Amino acid sequence: MEKEDTPIVAYNTFYESWHEAMKELSNEEYGELARALNEYCFYAKEQNLRGTLKMLFTICKPLINASTRNKINGKNGGKMGKGGASTNNDNARKKKE
Repeated sequence: MEKEDTPIVAYNTFYESWHEAMKELSNEEYGELARALNEYCFYAKEQNLRGTLKMLFTICKPLINASTRNKINGKNGGKMGKGGASTNNDNARKKKE
């Protein structure tokens, strides 16, 4: 087995709704999609999927992106910037009215 690249994150969320949708797949399709989701989550590598697998992957992808972004921002520590706002959080930087 080849040594993989360093993972972007150590873990990621897998939603029950994904499992519910994936239960309709054959074992082979389930495994192929699970592998594709893991490769994307941990190494940002997209697999060449087609049909139903591509559709399900496309639905999951934005949630993986948001989860990964949140983990990376959390690792940065939320350092406080000018005015007491976190330099890693756009919402915290917005001025309160």
